[in-house]
Amino acid sequence: MKKTLEELEKLKEQLVKTEKTKKDLEEQNVGLLQSKNDLFFQLQVRNYFSSVSDLMQTKNVHTLFAAMMYTMSLF
Repeated sequence: MKKTLEELEKLKEQLVKTEKTKKDLEEQNVGLLQSKNDLFFQLQVRNYFSSVSDLMQTKNVHTLFAAMMYTMSLF
């Protein structure tokens, strides 16, 4: 009986450690996901302004206007 109680205590300790590790990993995952989303948004903005710049250089006013209207519809 004593041996079973000792084993139970060890299992409880392992469970506490495992739950803490799980929580830490979930928090890290949330941070990484937010970082990924931020980088993706920055890339989209950079690509948008690059496209606008290209359109301005070619003086393609109709396409530039269409791109600006599309962007405004996203927000």
